[in-house]
Amino acid sequence: MPVATTRPAIYAGAWNQDGSVDSAANPARAGEVIVLYATGQGATSPSSLTGSVPRDGFPVPVAEASLRIGGTIAEILFQGQASGTVSVMQINARVPIGLATGARPLMLKIGEGQSQGGIVVYVLGL
Repeated sequence: MPVATTRPAIYAGAWNQDGSVDSAANPARAGEVIVLYATGQGATSPSSLTGSVPRDGFPVPVAEASLRIGGTIAEILFQGQASGTVSVMQINARVPIGLATGARPLMLKIGEGQSQGGIVVYVLGL
């Protein structure tokens, strides 16, 4: 059985810059920051202990991470283990300018692994 070093998966749901839940009725504006949660980031630095909450800082994936919103690369402002969680990665990213209004697919890549399809963020484009 093949073993992957990373296998990212985005949890459904995003939070807008003001802390509200992203939805069709409450979309993120282009240029604003959204917060996402994921798992499957693989090895971290500093190393995370399986099944434990980090004690010093927020471990980040060793492998390079990128996020696409609607096919456009989004600027990742923060990536690391979410505070008070086990194996959950928080990603704060800026919604790219130039996206059309509506549901835009999210795609997270960490190392060679790519997240599942079907997860969207609602955007109010400019």
